[in-house]
Amino acid sequence: MTNKYGFKRSKNTALVNITIIDKDSDSLFKGIKAEVNGAMKNLLAQERKLKFKEIFEDNAYYYIAEVKVEHKDLVNMNIEVKPYNANQLFTFKFTKQFITK
Repeated sequence: MTNKYGFKRSKNTALVNITIIDKDSDSLFKGIKAEVNGAMKNLLAQERKLKFKEIFEDNAYYYIAEVKVEHKDLVNMNIEVKPYNANQLFTFKFTKQFITK
């Protein structure tokens, strides 16, 4: 996927992949188009906006952001998802430590 969509492979590059699935669909994995925004913040409170690239493949939408990281970076991710034709905004947060060596 990295070469096909222009992402760069590196030990200091990570990909954040968000996929929204329609649980009410007859199809096992029907992806839903959405607006996806996010930011990551390190322990020094330095914040970077995530720029998601929309990819449609095999009946699914993938929202992928490339992020630069250093060895042992601990970052807090804040993601907002608004599915297409929905009125509700979904927000979720997670923390990830990156080991690059």
